[in-house]
Order: sequence, then C-alpha cells, then structure tokens
Amino acid sequence: RATSVVTTILILTIVSIPILGETGMFWKIKMMRHNSFVKKVEEIEFKNISKSGNSVENTNNYGYGAEDEENIYYVEDHLNLVKTDKDLRNKTYLIQKSGGTGLIRLNIVDDWIYYMSGESLNRIKTDGTVNEAIYKQGYLLDINIEDGWIFFINPSDRFYIYKMDLNGRGLDRVLDVEASDISIYDKRLYLSHEKTEKDLIESIKLDGSERRIEFEAYARDIVTDGEYMYFINDDYGLYRANMNGSKAPELLVGQKVSSFTITDMGIFYSLHGKEVGYPGDGLYLIQKDGSGNQMYYETFSVEGLTKVGKWLLFHSFEDNQYPTLKRIDLETGEIELTD
Repeated sequence: RATSVVTTILILTIVSIPILGETGMFWKIKMMRHNSFVKKVEEIEFKNISKSGNSVENTNNYGYGAEDEENIYYVEDHLNLVKTDKDLRNKTYLIQKSGGTGLIRLNIVDDWIYYMSGESLNRIKTDGTVNEAIYKQGYLLDINIEDGWIFFINPSDRFYIYKMDLNGRGLDRVLDVEASDISIYDKRLYLSHEKTEKDLIESIKLDGSERRIEFEAYARDIVTDGEYMYFINDDYGLYRANMNGSKAPELLVGQKVSSFTITDMGIFYSLHGKEVGYPGDGLYLIQKDGSGNQMYYETFSVEGLTKVGKWLLFHSFEDNQYPTLKRIDLETGEIELTD
C-alpha cells in the first residue's frame, strides 16, 4: 500500500508539471524567492541614469564590452573582466577566473558594472570592489538598462518582458508577449513577437503608452540607425526597413547571418559556421545600403562583436587554435591582436 501511495504521488507530480508551468506557478515561486533575497541587497542611489547602460549593438552581441567616459571594459576568454583606457592600454583585471561560468551582458551605470554570470545578475564597482548579486533566479535575455530600469526577456516566465530597478527591486512584468527580441531607442522599447499567427515588430514607450506596429516581420537583433531599422529575419538573412513604413523590408545579405553590428565603416557581420556549435565563420563588411559586400577578415568562430571607443573587438580563431581577442581600428581599418 505504501508503494502504491508513493507511485500515485509521483504520477500526480509528473502530470502536474506542465499545468504548473502553464499557470506560471514556477515563476511565482521564483518571484517570492527573489523578493525575499533582494531585501538584503543594499539600496544604492544612482545619479546618472539618463544614459543607456550599453549600446543596443553591443547588447545584441551578448554585451562582451561597454565603456564610460574614461575607460573601456570588456570580457576576455569568457571568464575575465578587463578594464583599460580608451587606447586599450593600462590593462587591469577586475575579475580573473580560471574556470566556472562565463561573463556576458555588460552594462554600466555611474561607477557600477552590471553583468550576467550563469543564472545570476551581478554588479561590481568599476574599481573592482563590492562584487555582488542582485538577481539569482535564472537566465535573463537582451538586458537593456535605461532610465534607471533593467529591461529584459524572462525565459522563466514564457519569454515575457520584465523590468526591475538598479537594485533588483520592483520586479514586474512589462508586457505579456512571448518576445524573441527587444531593444530600446529614444525611450521606446522595440519588440518582436507573434500575434494571431503573424510575426510582428512593435514599439511602445517606456511608460507603457503609444504602442504601435512597426512591421509585419520576425526580427532578431533589432537595430535602428537613422531612418532605417536593421534586423535578422527568420530565414537568418540580414534586412533593413525604412522606418516610415513606405516599403517592405529589403534583403541586404541572403546568407545565414550569425551576428552583425553597425559602425561608421559600414556593417560588420559573420555567417553561420558549417560545424555545429561554432557560428560566426568569416568577418564581412557591407555598406548600409547593401553595396560593397566583401570578406574583410578570414577567420572562424567569430563572436562578441563589441563597439567601444574607436574600436571593434571580437573573438575568433584561425587553424583550430584557441580563440583570441582581436580589434579593428574603425578610423584606419587595421586589424590587430589585443594584448
């Protein structure tokens, strides 16, 4: 009889898991844990919250680097957080590890650097002190910091869009849509999602007003530049669309694009690799109107395109060697290894 009772409990537990997931019960439990944990986090008063924590282009490329007025901060070998001057000299380590979870999604507010490590959102002072967690309830996607709020896609709650303040408090759902991408420009949040079997790119003010449809299209890595929006579609092609909506989006790159970033030199991008797990074969350059497409640098496993100062940083390897950090001087176009 005891065995029968245990078996019944196990069956009921297994059957109830999808139901709990659909009702959001798992997330509600995580929220309770977070609200209890965050009470212990020190409340810091931030002064300079009008600036974005990082550029959208860097955020789209996992936020491997960011900058403030005096320094550049970037992730080295996935594990180390480096601080340099604007010439990428006078290198010091704020975080240096030999193993463990990597660092991504850098944002800077005042003298604090925010970053993800595993399922934890942390912050560390720009002098390397006071390294602490402010959120520990799962992975966060597309972290955008704007006006003192941390906006993100929450995979723990059906990929809905959430926000919390810079101390981890005030965690709240912004939109109950299953978003594939978000970005913030000019105090508007742009998002891609599906509605009634239609792929849509929408935008909404950060205060929740003036929600509107921009285009009927799927989008990943949304970037706006002047009068155009650039994005990767569901066919992995790179597209641009006029923001006035007068024409359908036009295809710029018809191959499968892994990642891209927009610079004064043009659009740098890489392609999906042939080997599973190694996206980013080759670094290419194309002009914003789709002209002049060329292979800029023959390399493999390109990742972490990061625009800081006058530099474009990225990791890649040649001839199956260990990935190394490289930099392009966006004023001269020269490619160099980073010490």
